[in-house]
Amino acid sequence: MHARQEPPEIRCDAPSYAVVRVTRQLGLQFPEDVRWLEAGAEWARRGMTGAFLFRRWNEHLVLAERVETCSCGGRLPFLSGYLFTLGNGKEVLYAFGQCGRCLTIYWTKE
Repeated sequence: MHARQEPPEIRCDAPSYAVVRVTRQLGLQFPEDVRWLEAGAEWARRGMTGAFLFRRWNEHLVLAERVETCSCGGRLPFLSGYLFTLGNGKEVLYAFGQCGRCLTIYWTKE
């Protein structure tokens, strides 16, 4: 008899699919098919403290004495901000950056 296996846990760090689809128009490559990492969680994982703002991410990359790298070894990308207007009229600021090596997309919402 075969042991019953539990389905794998799927963890998704991407924003809503509607936002993911729009990022192709912003110039991100293959957004539906690459890994997404929420930048605030990545910030905390690296032991950095304080409130996360995409501007602080970019400032850190400029001021870092050593090059910050993605898990693939490529350089961490700068994040570019985009103001989204939702269907209900609410405006939300998203920021995105894509690793030039593995195409992982780092993102945050403010």
